Amino acid sequence: TISEAINQWNARPPGSFGVIAMIDSQTYAEDFPTINIPEGSQLLIVAADWPLVPIPDSPLLQRQLGDLAPEFLRPHLHGDLTIAGTAPDGNDSPGELFLNGLWIEGSLTVQPGNVNRVQLDHCTLVPFTTIEPVPRSLAVQTDNSLLTVQLDHTITGPVTIAETIEDLRVVTSLVDGGGDVAIAAPDTPTYIQTSTLLGTTTVRSLEASNSIFTHTVTVQRRQVGCVRFSSLPLNSPAPRRYQCQPNLALAAQAKQLNLPAIEAPDQQAQIERQL
Repeated sequence: TISEAINQWNARPPGSFGVIAMIDSQTYAEDFPTINIPEGSQLLIVAADWPLVPIPDSPLLQRQLGDLAPEFLRPHLHGDLTIAGTAPDGNDSPGELFLNGLWIEGSLTVQPGNVNRVQLDHCTLVPFTTIEPVPRSLAVQTDNSLLTVQLDHTITGPVTIAETIEDLRVVTSLVDGGGDVAIAAPDTPTYIQTSTLLGTTTVRSLEASNSIFTHTVTVQRRQVGCVRFSSLPLNSPAPRRYQCQPNLALAAQAKQLNLPAIEAPDQQAQIERQL
């Protein structure tokens, strides 16, 4: 079971490197134990076959260590995953966890501790139950100041981060807050690229490009960062914008009618009245 694999990993010493490979597309409905990430360690949990290959000068087949084939699989984990960074406080080389190719019907929680990186690639954290949005898909609790969270080609429900972490990165992903809260990370520097956020976004600072924000974007530190080639509500307290909508459309309308250009969000109502 996946739980047995996690328990075997948890018995490894600090500085270990491990791979848990799910070699089929079955559903694993388990009460998963906490995944411990010790100092200097890396764990990969991936959807990947472990193929049998010919042995030279032999009719037999065998599996080669590390020879994985991450294609055409979609294992389904039904249950919550919990991560605990067990590196001592102040340790500058905490461990890392990478998830790839998984369909997780449950939440992912990073407990208070010391983790360097949690990265999800080509994963789905199911954002809805059968009847309503989940309260959160990814939650980071306190005391993880060195942590980087990265979502790459991933679908997830709401993301909440309790206090300052190193940064949050969302790349080519969908964060579905069900029209409510998509990202709540008011103390975290955030980088968003080619992604869609369905719900409000609250972060400390923001660098964003080629993205769609359907609801208000609230940024605490607006003297740094930029939003480029994106769409976000005009009344969002966000950093400076470059080639964003609806600013471009309203500016074009204002120019057509010889009206003043929109230079600040609070001018929207005035321009709309004149239009």
